[in-house]
Amino acid sequence: AALVHDIGKLLLLEREEPENVTCMNAPIGEYSRGAGLDNCVLQWNHDEFAYSRLNGNVPDHIAWLIRYHSIDVDRCEPLMDERDREYATRYLRPFQKYDQGSKSAFRLPTKTLTDYRELIETLFPKPILY
Repeated sequence: AALVHDIGKLLLLEREEPENVTCMNAPIGEYSRGAGLDNCVLQWNHDEFAYSRLNGNVPDHIAWLIRYHSIDVDRCEPLMDERDREYATRYLRPFQKYDQGSKSAFRLPTKTLTDYRELIETLFPKPILY
């Protein structure tokens, strides 16, 4: 998930407005408690775009993490069903510490894309349609 969760940010290269790409996604409308995030409409952003391209090519929990990695977990928790709660506890909360809490303009990556190319080609043998 770490390698591909932000693939939707490629939309910025296509001149999509940043406010449509890099924003947090939040529920739109009113839903009953425990409705399940998949049954709610959330603000569209790079998460949903990446999910639309990777769903079916990764395990369910990875697809879920890609789709919801920019939510405010505490705000969305009342809407979560059992699956959402399990995935949020097991995957999303730990992931968000690294995703949202580790960015720095001063620490540059020590790895290049070529360092991961073999892994990416093994995990995604078919092209991902953009």
